[in-house]
Amino acid sequence: MGWLKKNLLLVLTISAVILGAIAGFALRPLKLSAHGISYVSFPGEMLMHMLKMMILPLIVSSLISGLAQLDAKQSGKMGSIAVTYYISTTAIAVITGIILVLTIHPGDPLIRRDIKDSGIKKQEQVQSKYPEGVNLTNDKGEKMMPQSEYINGMNVLGIIVFCTAIGISLSQLGDEAATMINFFVILDKVIMKIVMLVMWYSPLGIFCLIMGKILQIGDVVDMARMLAMYIVTVMSGLAIHALITLPLIYYIATKKNPYKFMKGMVQAWITALGTASSSATLPMTFSCLEENLGVDRRVTRFVLPVGATINMDGTALYEAVAAIFIAQMNGRDLSFGQVITVSITATLAAIGAASVPSAGLVTMLLVLTAVGLPVNDVSLIVAVDWMLDRFRTSINVLGDAIGAGIVYHYVKDDLAEHDRQALIHREQILAHPEQRKKSSIPGYIAVPQEEIIQHKSKSNARLSHEEPKKSDSKSSAPKAHVDMVFFRRLIRILRILVPKFFSMETFYLILIAFSLLARTYADVYVITTSTRIESSIIDRDMYGFAIHLFKYVLNMPAISFVNALLKFGLNEVRLRFRERLSTHLYAKYLKGFNFYKMTNLDNRIQNPDQLLTQDPLLDVLLYLHRIGTSIGFGAPIILFVYLILTGFFLTFLRRPIGRLTVQEQALEGEFRFVNSRLITNSEEIAFYQGNDRERVTVMTTFGRLVEHLRKVILFRIRFSIGVVDNIVAKYFATVIGWFAVSRGFFDRTNERLNRMERNELMQEYYNSGRMMYKMAEALGRLALAGRDMTRLSGFTTRVDSLMNVLDEIDKGSYKRTMITDTKLHLTTNGEESKEKALEKMDIKPGAGQLIIEDNIIRFENVPLVTPNGDVLVKSLNLEVASGTNVLVCGPNGCGKSSLFRVLGELWPLFGGKLTKPAKGKLFYVPQRPYMTIGTLRDQVIYPDRKIDMIRKGITDQDLEDYLENVQLSYILSREGGWNAVQDWMDVLSGGEKQRIAMARLFYHRPQFAILDECTSAVSVDVEGAMYRLCRDMGITLFTVSHRKSLWVHHEYSLYMDGRGSYKFEKIDHSSENKFGS
Repeated sequence: MGWLKKNLLLVLTISAVILGAIAGFALRPLKLSAHGISYVSFPGEMLMHMLKMMILPLIVSSLISGLAQLDAKQSGKMGSIAVTYYISTTAIAVITGIILVLTIHPGDPLIRRDIKDSGIKKQEQVQSKYPEGVNLTNDKGEKMMPQSEYINGMNVLGIIVFCTAIGISLSQLGDEAATMINFFVILDKVIMKIVMLVMWYSPLGIFCLIMGKILQIGDVVDMARMLAMYIVTVMSGLAIHALITLPLIYYIATKKNPYKFMKGMVQAWITALGTASSSATLPMTFSCLEENLGVDRRVTRFVLPVGATINMDGTALYEAVAAIFIAQMNGRDLSFGQVITVSITATLAAIGAASVPSAGLVTMLLVLTAVGLPVNDVSLIVAVDWMLDRFRTSINVLGDAIGAGIVYHYVKDDLAEHDRQALIHREQILAHPEQRKKSSIPGYIAVPQEEIIQHKSKSNARLSHEEPKKSDSKSSAPKAHVDMVFFRRLIRILRILVPKFFSMETFYLILIAFSLLARTYADVYVITTSTRIESSIIDRDMYGFAIHLFKYVLNMPAISFVNALLKFGLNEVRLRFRERLSTHLYAKYLKGFNFYKMTNLDNRIQNPDQLLTQDPLLDVLLYLHRIGTSIGFGAPIILFVYLILTGFFLTFLRRPIGRLTVQEQALEGEFRFVNSRLITNSEEIAFYQGNDRERVTVMTTFGRLVEHLRKVILFRIRFSIGVVDNIVAKYFATVIGWFAVSRGFFDRTNERLNRMERNELMQEYYNSGRMMYKMAEALGRLALAGRDMTRLSGFTTRVDSLMNVLDEIDKGSYKRTMITDTKLHLTTNGEESKEKALEKMDIKPGAGQLIIEDNIIRFENVPLVTPNGDVLVKSLNLEVASGTNVLVCGPNGCGKSSLFRVLGELWPLFGGKLTKPAKGKLFYVPQRPYMTIGTLRDQVIYPDRKIDMIRKGITDQDLEDYLENVQLSYILSREGGWNAVQDWMDVLSGGEKQRIAMARLFYHRPQFAILDECTSAVSVDVEGAMYRLCRDMGITLFTVSHRKSLWVHHEYSLYMDGRGSYKFEKIDHSSENKFGS
């Protein structure tokens, strides 16, 4: 069953060819008229018209999208290989046909006489094979040169040349043409989806085409007898070319099994056999090459449209054989020069042949004319052309496919390199979006060698705290009311959700509006029809009841479709709005160190992850309507049975939804997990400057969630199930309810109802509570509307607050509730109590100066102040040059970590002057190293990605050397290599994580490194080896530790006492140091 499901279309197509031939021969004895045959062939003609309709958009979109994603060198290489292949195989096919026809000699003048005597030749039959404007003879019987097949047709070759020029031009424009390239790529995908729908119709069309063609031909037995040798010659040539020549060329070019390749093309070969058009087979050829054989779509989209137009191996062979066959039937022996003329003319004519049925007959006139043969004798072979045309078209398609396979073999390395460069460019743009328009070189960022950032003080450089002003915390909290502020916030958010009028969001909003309008009309119809049905029940009018009930059932699918369409639009808009808003907020949240500053420097937003991710709400509504005993116990039984049956049916129908819901929850959980890791490890990530890497991780996780949610709400899943759900659970349930209720009223033996008047019957009917239920339902909708407005107001308030805080943080303004005063009060019992005055206070980096300079760290009168306002050190002055390691000591809370936060630019400067290298030249190794989501390689190179590592010229062997330096080489074999993916926070021990962090330091090799108790879980001998390697690599260290074993690796010590004082002095290794243990 699995094989049948996977190859269902192939099986249907082969069955259509076989059954079409059987049906055609079975219907021949009926001798259907021309009109009858046209009716039989109509579905096939519809298929051909649909396929021809798709040729132009398919060629335009596939060629332009394929070439636009290549550079000129790649497209030139592909073009040269393809053209060389096409010309070579066409010439070989012609030579094969000429050798066979001269060897077998199928032509005999007696055959020509027999065919003429048989009366098969009819001028209108022959003329029908040619497009308008191509005449074999004029009114005087004189031979005429055929006109171009494109006079009244589509100039496919010209379109290909034009599209090729556009595609190559777009590829040379680069980022400027990105929007246009994306348009053609999306257009290509849309057209392919439409074409695949047509292909599922193709088995029926092919069945009718084959059947119609067999019904049209004359005496099959006589024609097969008279032209048997001609058919054998053509089929032999096609078989040799398909089974020997083309496979041999493929094997020589690729050294791969050609028959395995051909096996993947069976579906396209069968489709060509049915349609007799290589252009009409293009969609299936695309599918076979890309899905079955793994050929890059950029190759197929370029090679196949060109091949379908100019590569006509089967047609060239057919024309050469037919021309010499006609010469033999006329008793003429062609000279060697004429044979050469036939081969050249057949090759060129085949290149110019249209990829439509029987096009070879038209171009054959050129071959006959070139050697002086009578063009009217084409009619001698027209009776069997319908069959040979299909086989030669199949060979054309196979030749195109093998050509694409050969081209892909020669350019796949170039395409892989192009993809690698494109990935580097794309990720650099993602990491530095502000650089997109600053450089014409993808990913290039110009950074000055020395950069000075100054924060000028508003008054002076001293740090001061003013007496805070009292404020009401309640008054400062944003309110969630439906007022003008609410509408302003809503408009601000809507500008993000719908950035421009011509967008998909606008389309879905319009779709929702029309769906609401249609649903209103549907509701009016339902109410009207329901009233009529109920009136029929009350009037005991069984005929009227049946008529109105039938109308209601007839319109159920349309009404259900409207409701499903509305739900589809709402789901899609909700998902698109979430995608827009989340992308906008994450761009701000992960810009610079905003994610760290919001959590640690600004406390206005608590748990920002709850605003950035979704909080799912499940509303379960259950309505139970009981039928009164006044109309009998049959109604409840009917409803109960229907409830059970529909329950089983809908449960079976919703099984895919259950699986998709599980996947959705898993992806939602993964998304929240990534966000929680970001908040938990914000300081470590900020020190590592890993915001760009984390943005990629977060947006990749979010992208998978969005893609899954979009699949869930697609037409084939929720849309289609929604239609059935509405019919079964809503509308048809209403029908069952009416049947259940009507049974008692239609029961003529019910004496109690027989005695009732009309008004009493109406009262009895409505006593079931129907009107009360409708009123409660209406009131419930009103209540829900008010609740939804309140919820919307709360949502806009929260999102608007988040956006405001992000904007302020991005501008360098922070607000934090600070402890600024402590007052003593007496309670009524005379006891003392403390009351902490909480106040919001702006923290602005306005009193410090930051200077970027290599190979030095200098603090000049820099105060260390916590975000809460605690002064740890009033004025810090020290200078550390490259090569001078410093050991930082002191009790907990003395300011060691604060020093490094100021140094890492996580905390603002409140005064003085700080000189330091750029962020990328200062590295931080914490006591609890951060392990990112990814491979083992990612743990060592964090926050770099593999492409960054390759660009730096570092290999996996270099990384292995770093692990060897920290005595972790065993971890490679233990975890399964560099590409192993684990939850590294749990898999690695504390010591292993610390050593991974040191290997990460060696990989980045900065000028300065901050080691914050980073070897506390590492043995002394390994610790000493790592410190010695740091000195050998020229990495200057700031080490926070109390281990005496580390003194020998440092020249200076910085001791902070926690009371605002510090001591910076040279370490005397000859005496006992008072620090450490």
